[in-house]
Amino acid sequence: MLSSPYRDGSEQFLEALITLKESIELTEPDFKQVRLHYLKLQTLVQENLSLENLEAENLAIAPRQQSLLTEIHRALRLLQTDVLFLQASRQKSTFSQRLALCRQRIDQLQQFCQQFLNCCE
Repeated sequence: MLSSPYRDGSEQFLEALITLKESIELTEPDFKQVRLHYLKLQTLVQENLSLENLEAENLAIAPRQQSLLTEIHRALRLLQTDVLFLQASRQKSTFSQRLALCRQRIDQLQQFCQQFLNCCE
């Protein structure tokens, strides 16, 4: 079972994902704000969902938890690329496609994090 700070960090990560999703869904997204929200996600992952930190705290990591953390890190890096491509979009159709990809990636991250929380109970 995860200690309270890691559980709290995971819940903060879920909240930050919702905030990021809301910021990219604005009619005219402010990509400075989007970048700040993404950086907050990265910080939360590094502080709370890092294998190294969990192992340093001598918390037992089940293979399922390790898998989920690996997927969270991978999806977060892919989300960064998706957001950069979204920002670079010039045509409305391209913007819509890339926005859909960002939404899917955020939904995927939310699912991974929720599964991580569920398997840690």
